[in-house]
Amino acid sequence: MQTNLGLENIWPDEQRLFFDEIAPSRDGWDVSFCCGSCSIARRKAVDAIGGFPTESITEDLLTTLSMLNKGYKTRYLNERLSMGLAAENLTGYFVQRERWCQGGIQTLYLHNGPLRGPGLSLFQRIMFLPASWLVQYLVRLMILLIPIVYLWFGLLPLYFTEVPDSPRFASAHC
Repeated sequence: MQTNLGLENIWPDEQRLFFDEIAPSRDGWDVSFCCGSCSIARRKAVDAIGGFPTESITEDLLTTLSMLNKGYKTRYLNERLSMGLAAENLTGYFVQRERWCQGGIQTLYLHNGPLRGPGLSLFQRIMFLPASWLVQYLVRLMILLIPIVYLWFGLLPLYFTEVPDSPRFASAHC
């Protein structure tokens, strides 16, 4: 709908935080993961892990973990090359998120998951724990509260910054 109305640059969809900020950051730490049908995998890597794993309802996440277990690296290409459908209503949204959460938890119990999978560094194990489901609501609350606190009290979120230090503010006024 946003694309059809030409609003994608004016009114960003809810997943822009993940695809524009979180995914590139994870890539910088060598912990990026496949995201659905828009991912591309080398045939050699898929063969090395015995095909796409089906033990979890989030097969894309498990595919990533299986490849990391075998010593492959995953990369995030920060370009929009495809479009996907978002949940059509609030019920669909919650069903989708419940599936993602359930799949993340399922991986904890699998032989190639973050707790038991061979070949993962401690950092990778930590980064693939489904902890985001626990902290995401706190983060979203902070994203709402920080601007309000700034506007009402003039308190900046970081003690060493000023408003002109913001990259968005600086680029908008150059």
